[in-house]
Formats: sequence, C-alpha cells, structure tokens
Amino acid sequence: MLSAAPGQVMLHLKAKIDYVPPSPNRLLHAHWKKVYDAKKVMAGYLLSQVGWNPSQIPERVKLTIIQHRERELDRDNLWGSVKGLVDGLVSLRWAKDDKKKNMELIVDQTRCAKGENPWTDIEIEGL
Repeated sequence: MLSAAPGQVMLHLKAKIDYVPPSPNRLLHAHWKKVYDAKKVMAGYLLSQVGWNPSQIPERVKLTIIQHRERELDRDNLWGSVKGLVDGLVSLRWAKDDKKKNMELIVDQTRCAKGENPWTDIEIEGL
C-alpha cells in the first residue's frame, strides 16, 4: 500500500501467474464440466498467487493484463480470455467492479519462446 492523500485509497499490485487462460473458442462448445474446471483453475491461481486484498477497495483502478503465450490470439479472443481473471480479481476485492467507470482495462499479449511455459502478468493500480 502506498501513501495517499486524505480520503484517497492508493493501491499497487504486480503479480506473475504461471497460467494463461484458454481462448473462449476452446470453451465455446465444451462440456459444462470443462468450462467449470477452467474457471476453478483460474480462481485457484489467483487466490494462491495474488490473494485477498486486505485494504480498502479504491473507487477506480487501472488493470493491465499481459499474456505471454506461444501462439497469439486474435483481439476478441484475447479480451474474452481475461473475463475470468477480471471477475476473479473483483471477487478477491482488488477492484470494486469491472464496469468502465470503475476500471481502466488494458489487455495485451507477447509471444514467449517455443517450449517456454506460458504466464500472465497482472498489474493493478488505484487511480
């Protein structure tokens, strides 16, 4: 937690999660159990590597998610793949809501080397 002006909540979190969410295309016609398991895995990674926010939730946050994967996704699948991460961070109290007025969301991706394990970088800053 950083120092803040009276009445303002400052927050800064950086985390590396050894997981990259699947493309929505992979889960689109999957059995409900596979979709449920994918969400459960994502929630487990978030809880173990980010945890609950112990402080007050800022009114507005800037959330930057960068996925490092072998094969890049097209734009709509990239944004769709982070839905579970964003919802998970809201439920862990790192953001008030995922509405535009409460969150500035930046999503990007880079290619990692062939054979390297994919990962996701998350940065949350209180605005």
